[in-house]
Amino acid sequence: MKNKINIIRLLLPLVLLVFFTSCKKEIDKQNPNTSFGKVYPIAGNQNLLGSCKAPDGGYLLWGYTDGNAMGGQDGFLMRLDSANNLIWYKQLGGSRNDIICKAAYDKQGNIVAGGESNSFNDISDTTKLGIYNRMYVVYVTDKGEIIWEKTYTDNSGGKNVLNRLFLNSLLVLPNGNIALVGSTINFDPKDFALVTYQSNKAFIQCINNMGDTLWNCKYHLLDIDTFGVSYNGYHGVNATLTNDGNILMLLCKGISNAYVDGSLDKTDYSLTLLKISPNITTGENKYIWRKHIKNLSTYLLNYQNEFIPFKMIDTLSEKYMMAFGNGGLFNFGTFDKEANSIASFNNHKFNNIESSLDFEVYNNSIYFFAPNYFYKVSLNGVVEWEKKMIGSDIKTGFGIYFKPDKSITTFCTYFNAQSELDIGALILKENGEIKTKP
Repeated sequence: MKNKINIIRLLLPLVLLVFFTSCKKEIDKQNPNTSFGKVYPIAGNQNLLGSCKAPDGGYLLWGYTDGNAMGGQDGFLMRLDSANNLIWYKQLGGSRNDIICKAAYDKQGNIVAGGESNSFNDISDTTKLGIYNRMYVVYVTDKGEIIWEKTYTDNSGGKNVLNRLFLNSLLVLPNGNIALVGSTINFDPKDFALVTYQSNKAFIQCINNMGDTLWNCKYHLLDIDTFGVSYNGYHGVNATLTNDGNILMLLCKGISNAYVDGSLDKTDYSLTLLKISPNITTGENKYIWRKHIKNLSTYLLNYQNEFIPFKMIDTLSEKYMMAFGNGGLFNFGTFDKEANSIASFNNHKFNNIESSLDFEVYNNSIYFFAPNYFYKVSLNGVVEWEKKMIGSDIKTGFGIYFKPDKSITTFCTYFNAQSELDIGALILKENGEIKTKP
């Protein structure tokens, strides 16, 4: 017994040294010049891709990390309470690369998260040039416990060289099912020698809360898919729900499409809205209506713009807005429930605008982030204020939430003192200035 006590006495200082050293490392990761309301120093680079409100008033965040808990690049979910305190953080995926692109709460209060993965490639196909992405969906309790996780190929008969896939929206439908929206080349009927010449098709895949596929449908901009070769095809860049429970999907055509005879498609079909029933069956171009958008400049869009922010901004009048930035230029357009244009402004110059950004409309003003900048802009494009986050090194911001005290909470990734990406919660005053400092 005496020997055991002596061993404990010898080991205790060592244990305490390790503990305080570990704590100091986490504290040192925080950038002392970063004026955040709260920071979350987690091992590895944290790439934030989105956030949403939780049923209890807290928040759910998601993205991907190289923290390597699972191997390679992993997706993550992060749960905060209403005071922005961390409740839990969970990495998801397999032995290779995984990403969580979208997440939402369902009617049972569980979390459905979707993204892309090449960790679960269990299909043997010698015609593939490499390991390809599959859709990855995980169903999790609000405590972070995995109920199930599954992957999908969206078209098991696809003969393309590489299944390049982008999951851009995840919707919980009124009937409790889940719509996965994006674009893929796995519907291409041809087996080209080069991935470059494969054509994207927009798709929706509908699953239930057990992960079973109910239907999938592909979409393109013409009634008959007459393109022989498409340098970029059609992207299902985003989707939202209408008041009557249908899906409103935004399609975007990338750079010019070429016909078999070598001529180019000159039609102004760059952006298109489709209204789709959530109860259709597997097929092609099954929609209620389709309307092309002609008054919003899209020449800046290229093959890198697979996602465009798009959401309902007024539930009473059922008004929608889409927005994107590129090369420092900001573009937006608003539409009614029949896709009739209401207003738009194009090519306004702002600091550090990236190809896609998150925005929110509140009291007839648009709020959005650019790296190190926060903006408030009127609906006709007039800048009401521009705030530079002094002493910060912010990369991206996702989620803008307005509190009863008129403060603004938003989440972002920023570079800490070690040049690693950490997640922070910015607490701002009504005028965009920092309200809370650590």
